[in-house]
Amino acid sequence: FTFRRNITLETQIRNEEEVDSFTVLLSGVDGLKSESLILASFNIPEARVTLSTIPLNTYTVITAYKEGARDTIDQCSLISRKATVDTVEELYGISVDYFVEMDQSSLVSIVDGLGGIRMISDISFSAGYDDILNDGDYEHTVRIDVEKGEKNRDGREVYVLLTHVDKMAYGETDHQKYCLAFVEGLLDALKEADNQAAEAFYHAVLSNMSLDDLEDILTKLQGKRISYVESVLKGEEEWLYQMDTDTARE
Repeated sequence: FTFRRNITLETQIRNEEEVDSFTVLLSGVDGLKSESLILASFNIPEARVTLSTIPLNTYTVITAYKEGARDTIDQCSLISRKATVDTVEELYGISVDYFVEMDQSSLVSIVDGLGGIRMISDISFSAGYDDILNDGDYEHTVRIDVEKGEKNRDGREVYVLLTHVDKMAYGETDHQKYCLAFVEGLLDALKEADNQAAEAFYHAVLSNMSLDDLEDILTKLQGKRISYVESVLKGEEEWLYQMDTDTARE
């Protein structure tokens, strides 16, 4: 599977046993820059998904840099998707089976194609949303009202909720919380959707997962209640994780 920016990751062809247990690195981007990184570890027979957030200001060796140079992990996306995958694998000593990336337009189209997803907001607020044309230009800004509580939300409301957590929050921790909630809501909706919705999702994101594997995974999860386990990946390297404007820990 060939990504944009001339980066190639081999499409995975996996046997039945491997498809039952695997990892997916989820990346949300704004332009070229990573805005979120989540490692999802799937155990299909037990319907369990462990979602591990990777703090974007994790300071570590970047595999694409020369002589073991270090930087924050969000800089990998400015180099290539392969640099992101390789650095995550090296830092945490794991194997990333699949890579899935989505941006603003793909997020909105996916959520709307699913008829919305359920997400909770801690407060009610309003924020601007810039509609994007197919050529990447902004069409116009509209106001989106986000109501407090848990409800089914359309694509633009979900996007505003994910990108305006500063209105209700205290830094990176709340951003991660809402990103995790989005992934959980998305998976819950996808597994109950039909093959047409799964195919639309597949074509909306950038991934090295095959459509057959995606459909097989969703079929096996259909009708099951997924058990989600949330964590933060720290790794063994030095890392920085901003809790607020005055605090960092190593």
